[in-house]
Amino acid sequence: MPLVETAFAFAGNPAAVMILEKFPADDILFKISREFNLSETAFIVPKYEGSTHEFHLRWFTPTAEVPLCGHATLASSHVLFTQMTEKQRQSGPLRFHTLSGELSVEFKTAAPEKLSTRNEMSLPELVMTPDLSIDRNVLCDAFGITENQILFVGSCHWGVLVEIDASTTPLHAIKPNFKAIASVNASAILLATQCGTDLHGEYDFISRMFAPNLGVNEDPVCGSAHSVLAHYYANKLNKSEFKAFQASARGGEIHVVYDAVAGRVRIAGDAVTVSKGVIYM
Repeated sequence: MPLVETAFAFAGNPAAVMILEKFPADDILFKISREFNLSETAFIVPKYEGSTHEFHLRWFTPTAEVPLCGHATLASSHVLFTQMTEKQRQSGPLRFHTLSGELSVEFKTAAPEKLSTRNEMSLPELVMTPDLSIDRNVLCDAFGITENQILFVGSCHWGVLVEIDASTTPLHAIKPNFKAIASVNASAILLATQCGTDLHGEYDFISRMFAPNLGVNEDPVCGSAHSVLAHYYANKLNKSEFKAFQASARGGEIHVVYDAVAGRVRIAGDAVTVSKGVIYM
């Protein structure tokens, strides 16, 4: 079931979602993911027989299983909520058991005529610490920027965050060198800028996310990246609610709320069904 993280078809970040009775062998999951050839494919299994609100959830790129994926979690919740009655939707959040712990998603609104829903998920914060071991020259080559434009470089188990001053090189205009990006020892590289230094002044920050080492050159709209950005910009801007934009070719707007006490990030997003089908295994 391919979906996109948007209220409109053919925009946002596409994901495929499969509901299974049980997980097949990992090599089968990889084959299915490569068949869809999207940035992520989500596989859902009920936690127990008859479960309507509690599931196991795994995410695969064409080449790797990833520990956290926001947009495919929203897509998964969309698929499940569209199969429910209104009473079931309002009876409580969905709970997904994942490699990153338990994730919850609440139903917000639906537009049945568009086959779309808006849902809000809660993800763990991801904290970047400054990392001087990453070669700035490689980053300059990767993004066509100068070292003076680099404001911060940090890393965590998720990947690398690079904040830049984009006043001379707007983020959306950067032409990435994927070979150079892949040479950095990281699953993903997140490029971000505060919007006072870019064209999109209506947003708090904008970003782009690259993961060639996971088989995804650029992720159109990445939910988990905003678990990084929410913590980082909450400390930098001294605020907890953000309107953000991911400046990929497809692009997408994200509404983010950071809860410093709980260490959680709430992300609201729309999803729409664009096709359904059956896979014979």
